[in-house]
Amino acid sequence: MSTESGIRSQLLQSLRTSGVLLLEEVGLCQGEVRIDVLAISGQDLDGFEIKSEQDTLGRLPSQVEFYGRVLGRASIVAAPRHLNALPAIVPPWWGIVAAEPDRDGVCLLSLRQGSANPSPDPTALAQLLWYEEVEALLARVDALRGLRGKARRHLWGRLVERMPEPALRAAVCHALLTRERTFGRGASM
Repeated sequence: MSTESGIRSQLLQSLRTSGVLLLEEVGLCQGEVRIDVLAISGQDLDGFEIKSEQDTLGRLPSQVEFYGRVLGRASIVAAPRHLNALPAIVPPWWGIVAAEPDRDGVCLLSLRQGSANPSPDPTALAQLLWYEEVEALLARVDALRGLRGKARRHLWGRLVERMPEPALRAAVCHALLTRERTFGRGASM
């Protein structure tokens, strides 16, 4: 049987590479959802949702919607009982990985390669930043005037107006990596 912990352990082991930060149970979209595993590189955010034998797919449609706002790439890692239903639920840009039980625990098999998210929401991406990080980015692009002390939503709006999505994505990744190096586990989101 493919348990959540067995799948997660194998997934984390397969994702460990230099330069990529792996975080578990990360809140996205101001805490509306949590992604099981987030891989942060210098340029992108890749998310992995795990569905074990014990899970249902009931929340998956809303998770797909929220993850699609933020992630550059997404994959679902699922136990065999869910595999037939997934192509009708997850969009074509999502990867699908089978978590097959084997004698050593779990074997991960890629069934569909994911691709870049065709329509991320830059505001949802900006919402991953702390207030001070947004201020610093706005100052860097000379767009902070009149916003000091304003609510975060105003800062996010200006940031999205002034930074193209690829530059914003790279800046968010850099901020998250820097934050993690500075504050350690648990401080990232």
